[in-house]
Amino acid sequence: MAPQNKHTRHLIEAAAQAAADKAGPHLNVAVDYVDKYTKLPWHAFGALPATILAGSYDAARESQLHNLRDGREKLRQMVEGLAQVAHTYWTAEKANTLTADGKEKLEATRPKPATSLLGSIVDGYAAGGVPLTVVAAVALRPHWVFSIVTKNATARLCPLALISVGTWAALEPDEESLSQAKGAWEQTAEHLKNIGDLDTAMGLSEDAWSVENDSRRQFNAWLADFQVELNDAKDAASSQATAIDGVVSAIRGIQTGMVITDAACLVAMICFKIMEAFPLTTLAGKLGQVAVAITNAIATTAVAAAILSFITTWAGNATSIASAGQFKKLEIGPGGDEQTFIDLKDPTEDWAKA
Repeated sequence: MAPQNKHTRHLIEAAAQAAADKAGPHLNVAVDYVDKYTKLPWHAFGALPATILAGSYDAARESQLHNLRDGREKLRQMVEGLAQVAHTYWTAEKANTLTADGKEKLEATRPKPATSLLGSIVDGYAAGGVPLTVVAAVALRPHWVFSIVTKNATARLCPLALISVGTWAALEPDEESLSQAKGAWEQTAEHLKNIGDLDTAMGLSEDAWSVENDSRRQFNAWLADFQVELNDAKDAASSQATAIDGVVSAIRGIQTGMVITDAACLVAMICFKIMEAFPLTTLAGKLGQVAVAITNAIATTAVAAAILSFITTWAGNATSIASAGQFKKLEIGPGGDEQTFIDLKDPTEDWAKA
């Protein structure tokens, strides 16, 4: 459709630039946030949860990043397509004057991480060169230190204590990297939300391009699909942030269960130690030694049972952690619920040439 006059051409150009100025900066910075700040180290969810979650998170992140990059490209194509409509032929010179970058430049800044749960305890010791595993053992398992000291004659407790500390450490998430990724997903969602309704922002009236024209109707349908994808991308980014929260909460729930078990174990060990110190005085010699040996055996068995409960708790909660980590991988399909920016046609192949 050839523009009817110079005034019409300027109105379409103005609408194109309005789309570029409104959506361009936010799409650019959304891509930057996902690209720069949502990638996680392999151990971010903790060594054990990572075996379940890392692959699904990485796949979801890559699909979101690919889709947002394509959305940015589709916006560029839309602006150039409107330039083509306004001039009735493709001119690289004019297309280059209308860019999807917009006049405003937004910058993706590193999200501020939350303070780690271990906080000053770990920071203080780690800065001094003390291995983090040692710090974790002291900070998270003080009663194991007690048990090792008070029952130093029972060497079997030492490996059990190490198993306990090791299990905890394998469940400990990297809160700094997770917090940064969560913040980046939230910023991505916020910037996509700030684009708002493009049709309103563009203000492309019927006077500029009549809806009676087939190419204008095709453009309206294309723009409606583009808007749907903006909204879906925003919701998907929000979902990723929520999923990270869910994973951390599930892991903390398991660790809380471990703390409760440890506390119960500590109480039992203290009781058994008191029993050691006060053997049945009515029994002499060997019988008293047997009683103390039995007490020690019971205490060690209780600790072993607690360790087994840690492992059982982890196995029982693995499903809940996986469920909490429903990271959304975009499925590229022919349309409908599976439609994405990637499915939208290049407008220069359709309405822009009508």
